[in-house]
This record gives sequence, structure tokens and C-alpha cells, in this order.
Amino acid sequence: MRRCPPRTERGVVLIITLIILVVASLIALSAQRNVALEERMAGNMLDRNLAFQAAEAALRVGEAAVSSNTLYASAPGCAATATSCTDGYYAAGAADDVPVWKHINWTAANSVAAPLSVPSGSVDLLQANPRYIVEQLDASTRTFRVTARATGGTAASVVVVQSVYVPK
Repeated sequence: MRRCPPRTERGVVLIITLIILVVASLIALSAQRNVALEERMAGNMLDRNLAFQAAEAALRVGEAAVSSNTLYASAPGCAATATSCTDGYYAAGAADDVPVWKHINWTAANSVAAPLSVPSGSVDLLQANPRYIVEQLDASTRTFRVTARATGGTAASVVVVQSVYVPK
């Protein structure tokens, strides 16, 4: 009976297993990066939604101030070019004036901090209290532009909302 000489081991299984292990590791690393990116996107969306909801609430407060006749009945309003305005109410300017909301300092006293009634501790999610201003668009009509600005949990999530409001 003839015997075949023993073959030398070539290690092909070891090489294939190592290649499969490297490919599986790369797939797992890619999946981990995607999860981290999705988590950051979800956090940014939360910040933006908080800012949007706070700006909407401040907009409603500003509209209520116009509707209650407390702003423009008691004060003549600041000029559109004023650098500070304590009540946040700006009188109608020239038609070619730059809108006030584009150039004011929202952190100073020339806008009004909107008082929010929220559950205890939830205002801490915002970077700062939302603020609003009221601009009279035309001196002959009672048409106002209410602009509200809010910042979410980070300074990068800023939302500005506006409405043109005509009180009844």
C-alpha cells in the first residue's frame, strides 16, 4: 500500500479568518461613527426645537402686549435708529429704514425679555430668556411687526420668528 507523503500546511484558513476579522472590525467602526453622528444630530435638533418653542412663546407675549394696547398707548416709541429702547417698542420710521430687528443688540435693554410660565427647571435648558421687540410698520395704521428671538441650549441654536400683527 502506498502512502501519500504528508502535505505541508499552508495556513490559508488563518489568512482568510484574519481578513474576515479586519472587514468585520471596519464595519463595526463605521457603525459606531454613524451612531455618534446621529446622536449629535438629535441633540442639535432638540436645541433648535427648544429655541423655536421659546421664540414662539415670546412672539405670543409680544402680540399680547400689542393687543392689550399697553405699548403704543403709553409711550411714543423709540426711533427705528435708536441704540437703546427700554420697552422694546419702535415707532414707524421712514419706508427705507433698515428693519430694527436686523441691527439691534438682542442681549441689551432694547428688547423685552418674555416672561415664560414653564415647569420648574425647564428654563435652564435655554441659553437665555427669549426676547421680543415690536415695530410699528405704518404710522397711519395700527400694523405692527413683532419679532422674537430665542436661543436654545447652546449659543449656536438661535431662532428668530416674526409676525405682522393688526390688533382688533
